Amino acid sequence: MPSVVEAVDDLWGDSWPRRALVVVTSSHEEFSHLVGPRHDGDDIAAVAVSDDVDHERGIATGQRIVFNPAASDRLDDTSRRIVLAHETVHVAARAGTVDGSPMWVLEGFADYVGHRTAAEGLATGPVDVQRIAPTLTRQVRASGVPTSLPADGDFIGDRSTLAYESSWSIAAYTADQFGHDTLVSLYRALAAGPLTDEHLDDVLTDLLGVDTAGFVGGWGRWLGERIRDIR
Repeated sequence: MPSVVEAVDDLWGDSWPRRALVVVTSSHEEFSHLVGPRHDGDDIAAVAVSDDVDHERGIATGQRIVFNPAASDRLDDTSRRIVLAHETVHVAARAGTVDGSPMWVLEGFADYVGHRTAAEGLATGPVDVQRIAPTLTRQVRASGVPTSLPADGDFIGDRSTLAYESSWSIAAYTADQFGHDTLVSLYRALAAGPLTDEHLDDVLTDLLGVDTAGFVGGWGRWLGERIRDIR
């Protein structure tokens, strides 16, 4: 099994520091102090934080991955590796990621790398949507495939699990249908800050040859083919 750094390099490339401090906190108070109150919920397994980011120079300083003690009981070796890889992606991409970029892009890509990292070797076989995204699978079977991209507000509270799984599946769809290089290019293009609908259309058209409606429709069809017994 490749190391987390090797797995991130395999998709993102090696033009990042390739290291980060990992902190395993011993109390909720310590975790909250290190990550801030916006990210200190018990449902959060870990957070990647930094002291400063200079986007013009492409430098992020003081990067660290902080694990929540509340998550220790629910993480086995595999899920812990997925979380570590997910947060390491945020470390690798930090200098090129601007606040306000769509969460479905940032979190979907990180989750995709995380799940890919947990496989033996670097997974190249069919994507197991039903295993990796059980909440999304139930939603699709109950209500049909999604008709819009996850909104940033969906990543908070009760909707967060569905939002994360949906975002992972968008990244998996993009990699499967357009290739890993295109997935990385899409991240870099869409992680440059807040997007207008027109800008999103332009980026998708330039990189994938489809507008937002075509992208969402293709994602939905891809999901439908991988989730059986849709009612």
